[in-house]
Formats: sequence, structure tokens, C-alpha cells
Amino acid sequence: ALSLSPTSPDALFLQSEILSRLDRYEEAIASLARLRIFAEDPVEVLLQMGNVAQICRRPKESEAYYREALKLNPRYEEALFELAFLLESEEKTEASVQVYEGYLEEYPYASKVWYNLGNLYRKIGKYEKSLDAYDFAIVIKEDFHSAHHNKGLLLLDLEKYEEALQAFLHAHGLNKDDVHTLYYIAESYEQLESYHDAIRYYIKVSK
Repeated sequence: ALSLSPTSPDALFLQSEILSRLDRYEEAIASLARLRIFAEDPVEVLLQMGNVAQICRRPKESEAYYREALKLNPRYEEALFELAFLLESEEKTEASVQVYEGYLEEYPYASKVWYNLGNLYRKIGKYEKSLDAYDFAIVIKEDFHSAHHNKGLLLLDLEKYEEALQAFLHAHGLNKDDVHTLYYIAESYEQLESYHDAIRYYIKVSK
């Protein structure tokens, strides 16, 4: 395909991905470097370069590509998420938190970023900050099912069962097919010793 169309973005992207899965890092990056020269959106190419580096277990190079993409387009959430995920996987959770916090200082209405930050806060035990982050995500996007659900999980962990129940019921109203939310509604009722309601929802789960 590239012999017929040497600058085909699709072919170069796919070639780089195949090469990266063969652990041929330099060749994969070289394919993308060719594409970067004439690409309409070089930020997407940098994102792919970061992904290739991740596949080839080159975390430092991967981080550099994601940061360069964000430098070119500071609002590029996909690069932000990849960078934060990379840092977390490298056990640099605090650095991942800082990446999200810095982004939100500039762009405070990014609901998914607040949600991901809430998950990180929960992971490192900053529970009040986690609840605040989930609430910000919900204020920005009221029908954010996962934010309601994960807020419920945190409240359940904190033994705030009535509040957890309300969060799960709200999440269920947004997505009635999510069996996990149904299960946690039942568990919340059980913790509140409302056993009839708990059994009713456990039956729904089993069905």
C-alpha cells in the first residue's frame, strides 16, 4: 500500500502499530516521523508515537511524546488521559494527580477529567477530595452515570449507606441495564437493614 501511496496516513499508522507489536520500536517511530512531516494534525501523530513507545515498554519516551502533544494542544484530553494512565501504571500516582489538577486549573469544565481525578483521589485515600471531584463531574454533566456510580462506591466504603443508596438509585435511573448498580443498590439496602428491598434488588440482579 505504501509503495502505491507513500504518504497514506492510514497505512503509516497501521504499519507503526504492527511494528510496535513486533517490538521494532525504531522502525515504528520512523514510520510516524515520516507521517508527522505532512500530517494535518501532528498532535494525533504524537499521540500514536506515545502509544507505540508504551507498547514497546519505553515509558520515558512515551511520556515525552504525550507531553509534547499537550504542549501543542493543551486541551487534548486523549493525550492527557494517556499521560495520566502511563504515570499511574509507573506507580507515579501523585504525578498523575498533578497532571489532572494542572489541566483543571486551565479548563475547569472537563467532566471526565474531574471523574478520573476522583478515581485517583479515592485510590490514594483522599476521600473528601474524591467526593468533591465526583460532584464537580456531576454538576458539569448531570447524567454522568459512572460518576454517580463511583460516588456511591466511595460512600459505601465510608459506611454512609443512605447517601450511597441515593447515588446508586440516581445511577440506576440513568442506566437501568447496569447490573453492577443494581447489586450495589441491594447491598446498600442490606446495610440499612431494609432487607425486603435488598432481597427485591438481589432478585433483579439474579434475573
